[in-house]
Amino acid sequence: MRGGPKTQHRSALFRATSAGYRARMLELTRAEILAYVGANVRRLRARKFTQQELETLTGFSVQYIRKIERGSVNVNLDTLCRLANALDVGPGALLRKAKLPPAKPGRPRKRRSAGKP
Repeated sequence: MRGGPKTQHRSALFRATSAGYRARMLELTRAEILAYVGANVRRLRARKFTQQELETLTGFSVQYIRKIERGSVNVNLDTLCRLANALDVGPGALLRKAKLPPAKPGRPRKRRSAGKP
């Protein structure tokens, strides 16, 4: 008998707790996670930067940043860390559950300056 009764008890306890943990875990698809990352990047970026400013901070092209914000490109760990550092948040903040607002068709309106009527 390998390990004795204490080891067998711990092993059975671990299997039981890990099975319960897996049952409680929320099953997310890759597309859902990428949508969360995109929504969080867009939300945090819009507070401080334009996509062009984020481009200079991260070294990613504007086109790549747009794809990330739409959730249409796979993001690796290095990309996640570079985005988090540029946005001054932890990498976990980009993985939080968030909803991606629908894209508005057409070009965005130009902002009116305060001096012009």
